[in-house]
Amino acid sequence: MLPTWAYAKSDDGLYVNMFVGSTINVGDVAGTPVEMVQETDYPWHGKVAITVNPKQSRRFALRLRVPDRKTSALYQSEPAVSGLVSLSVNGTPVTPRIERGYAVITREWRAGDRVELELPLRVQRVTGDERIEATRGKVALRYGPLVYNVERADQPRIDLAIGAAGLSPAWRGDLLGGVMTIVGEWNDGSRLTAIPQLRAHEPHRAAACRAADRGCVGRLRAGNRRGGAADRGSGDPARFSAVAGLDPGWRVGGVVVTVSDTGAT
Repeated sequence: MLPTWAYAKSDDGLYVNMFVGSTINVGDVAGTPVEMVQETDYPWHGKVAITVNPKQSRRFALRLRVPDRKTSALYQSEPAVSGLVSLSVNGTPVTPRIERGYAVITREWRAGDRVELELPLRVQRVTGDERIEATRGKVALRYGPLVYNVERADQPRIDLAIGAAGLSPAWRGDLLGGVMTIVGEWNDGSRLTAIPQLRAHEPHRAAACRAADRGCVGRLRAGNRRGGAADRGSGDPARFSAVAGLDPGWRVGGVVVTVSDTGAT
């Protein structure tokens, strides 16, 4: 399924829908077979390098998805994050036109052409509209496309309010095969650690990842932007909740990470 999720073809070119380290033959584009090579450790860091390898030089449009994480007027994210940090082709910065959520680069592509982009990644606090009773007084933490949880495996209490101090990403190579955590303080000054919300295909694999006491996980009953129903759950009212729509899972380190990174339409 990965090739069909990651790329899509049109009459005039190729869409890049997912950013994941891979080498994929996408078939014919503009009359020639094309291999696409991505180098990235997204969603932990925002830099992505894409090598375009057409068998024969051809002119076509390459459309790169620009994530739009504002999925509903009912949810606000602070600080705001949007667009691209940078974009270049063969080391030369380019300013592409944006069409329906995609950065469009039209040129004659030759084997070895290299596109480099950087997606903005910042820790965000996501809150719901005060009219939504189920989420009133709650907050979700998000880093890039990932929604985060706090668990008792990482701190003794998870029923406190988040402190006023800043939140920052912190790499943990010893946790779940290597993940970006979010660290900060609770309002009593104790350390806060949040980890990505994980959804494992194999329940026994997920259970083995953490201590037996995983804590409780509260999640909003938010629908998928494209019409499907989101996962549902219940838990401690002070827990962080998943927000926004759910796109297909992202496989990282043997588990599938739920993403809320929906492309603009």
